[in-house]
Amino acid sequence: MAKYYVSSGDLSVILHTDKSPMEAACEALCFCGSPYTIDREVFVDERGIRNKTTADEQTMIFDTDFILEGD
Repeated sequence: MAKYYVSSGDLSVILHTDKSPMEAACEALCFCGSPYTIDREVFVDERGIRNKTTADEQTMIFDTDFILEGD
């Protein structure tokens, strides 16, 4: 079971799941709902919370619109 740190805007979620990183991003966005402000990108990493300035080559970055449309 993987531990994913998912973040976008002021949303930060830690998920323990057997799902893929993209599915973890979708779960975080779809089940957290408002009052969070999300950005255009969703950052998923197994090492900790990442954002535009701390993401590196191991950080998975997904387009928020793609994640929400795929649900």
